[in-house]
Amino acid sequence: MPETGFRRRPREERASALSELRSTAVTGARFVRAQPLLLLMIAITFFEGMSTEAVDRLWEAHFIRDVGLPALWSLDPVVWFALFAIPALPIGYFAAGRLANRFAQADMRRLARTLMVLTAVMMAAQLAFGLATAIGSPTARCSSTASPARWCTRST
Repeated sequence: MPETGFRRRPREERASALSELRSTAVTGARFVRAQPLLLLMIAITFFEGMSTEAVDRLWEAHFIRDVGLPALWSLDPVVWFALFAIPALPIGYFAAGRLANRFAQADMRRLARTLMVLTAVMMAAQLAFGLATAIGSPTARCSSTASPARWCTRST
């Protein structure tokens, strides 16, 4: 995002860095409070961030323990997670670029509506994943009571 019209104040007109930071934060908070749509977008982003924290930390354990990984080609779980991650980076990179260009000129109401829809879709997907018990058969099941050397067994 380009900075247009920014002019640094002369050094003698500036206060300390901490007071400038506080002043900017207070001005920004006042602006957000005056714009209900921005407040809604910040609240949605806050709650979406909180909800994804558990998924970000625990999805691998849930996948291994409760859902299971396909027993295809006898691949280890670490290989499956690598196969999940490899296409995610380029897909995310190109998708973010396209969306940034598309929404650069969009109005705030459209962006807020899109954010609400995407948040609802993420909530539904997280709920479905949390309630999932299997993705297919045969799967590799891992037991918390198994010995560390053989903690993952194959079931058909």
